[in-house]
Amino acid sequence: MALPGLNDLALLQMHTLLGMCQSRLEEAEGARSAFQRANEINARQTAYDPIAAFQYVQFLTRYGDDSAAQEIVDQILKRVPRFGPAHLEKAKHYDRSGNPERAIAEAKLALSSEGNDMNSERTAHSLLLARCYSLLGNAEEAAKEQQWIEAHPNPETPRKPNPGIPQ
Repeated sequence: MALPGLNDLALLQMHTLLGMCQSRLEEAEGARSAFQRANEINARQTAYDPIAAFQYVQFLTRYGDDSAAQEIVDQILKRVPRFGPAHLEKAKHYDRSGNPERAIAEAKLALSSEGNDMNSERTAHSLLLARCYSLLGNAEEAAKEQQWIEAHPNPETPRKPNPGIPQ
């Protein structure tokens, strides 16, 4: 990274990767520094990279810095308004803050946006929508979300074998 002539995109990717690696090694200060540098580079890019920025959000969330994480989420959504993982993170924030109505609105935005994987969709339906609808006393909508969850089992959770079905 210290070599002259590296373009900003390469530096952005390298700093993001360094932050991810240091975070996994529990080297929080080094990771924070790398992610901050990546975020500075990303902010001046014409083609903003929401995935790199979201890696920083995940780091900040993991280390309990919710206000800084929300600042980055807001930056992401300002630059890439249809980035689903940022909407999902915003929904989780509203849920933790005791605002189920806003959590539901953001979870719906997350589901209608881009960049989600199956785990994100499950989180939106189970943790947020079903839970928040239930908190608000909307049993009908909570039941619909529960039906979605049951129709889309988590592939990482092994199913119990059914003795009546050959394996």
